[in-house]
Amino acid sequence: MMNLDEKYFYASFRYNKNSPEDFGLSPLPDTGLFVDSQGCQWKQEPMWDEGWGDEYGFVRQPAADAKGLWKLLIESPHYENQRGGAEFLARLYPEELKAQLTSLFQREKKKLGRDLSKRLAKIESLKTGTNGSDVLGKSIAEINKDHEDWKLLKQEFEKRRSKSLFRWR
Repeated sequence: MMNLDEKYFYASFRYNKNSPEDFGLSPLPDTGLFVDSQGCQWKQEPMWDEGWGDEYGFVRQPAADAKGLWKLLIESPHYENQRGGAEFLARLYPEELKAQLTSLFQREKKKLGRDLSKRLAKIESLKTGTNGSDVLGKSIAEINKDHEDWKLLKQEFEKRRSKSLFRWR
């Protein structure tokens, strides 16, 4: 069971950390993983790009599935969990993310609260309207449909989001 008070992602901020030791992690021999002081295992991964390149960081193992990543995005008090949930949902589970957002916008006909709006704004495709779905093995028609779906999700988000998003965490 996922404990939302624990961190599931470690990430640098403007490259302020660049080694496992900076995060309090030690190498776990012959595994490619790292371990923290509580015995949790972590895998090094490129994180999100805040405009100056991918941040350096780690994902707790075993990694969360789509349902767990959504929960981290929507419910966790930790910024890294919210940002990691958004990034890895989009990266690993784009169709599940699209389905979650579609369901949310169908359920919530009124304005989204400020907190939920801030969390959802961490999803890059909702800000840009770009096609977040996989394209490999799809026809042009399928790719165009996915792109239209993401544009509609962006429009729905823009209609419903709180306009007072940007206050410090």
